[in-house]
Amino acid sequence: MIKKFQLKKMLEEKSLLKIISGMENFNTENVRKVVNAANLGFAQAVDISADSENIEWVKENHTRLITFVSSLSISMLIEAKAWGADVLELGNFDAVYAKGKSVSKDEVIELTRELRALAGDTMICITVPGNLPIEDQVDLSIQLQAIGADILQVENLTHESEYENAKAIVKAVQIPVLLSGKIDSSKIEKALATGVNAIGIGHAINSKLDLPSMVEEIKESMKAMKSIKATF
Repeated sequence: MIKKFQLKKMLEEKSLLKIISGMENFNTENVRKVVNAANLGFAQAVDISADSENIEWVKENHTRLITFVSSLSISMLIEAKAWGADVLELGNFDAVYAKGKSVSKDEVIELTRELRALAGDTMICITVPGNLPIEDQVDLSIQLQAIGADILQVENLTHESEYENAKAIVKAVQIPVLLSGKIDSSKIEKALATGVNAIGIGHAINSKLDLPSMVEEIKESMKAMKSIKATF
């Protein structure tokens, strides 16, 4: 309950940085390396796969961190709740896109209804498919809010993006919006200018070869977020 209060406060303050190890990353050594980097870099949250040992390890060794657990499987997410996940996240959908497939609005709505019904008082974060037309992303976001999503995660799928989908969704809903995808410390200012409540960073961390480089990128990202927040 304390974590939920802290998370809501950080979302309201637009100060949350989530470090993503990858929904399909079950490499224990790598996941824990990313989590350690998040802790040393003073990020507030991590996003890991639905693996019981890693979730329990985070909860035991990094009690400060808010733990998002990501999966496309509702049953796995509900198991993650029992293992101690703070937020159950549906998505992202990179694995689906990599197979040349897409995700429809109806599929996301159906999965969200199922997850909301089973999650109880645990917060749920729903990814809005970034491959949908912006108008469909906005319409879906409004419907997800009505179903009971606590947070929406918006996907940025291109390196050269104006984050137009994030801007449109922020204007359309009253729940927190998290922007992730193709973001690093140099793009924090532009990303936060959309009005989102939080930033998720994955590739910019996972592409680093060593822990010190990961930590440095996270620290730079946190520094950028704090400096921008100070100008609000």
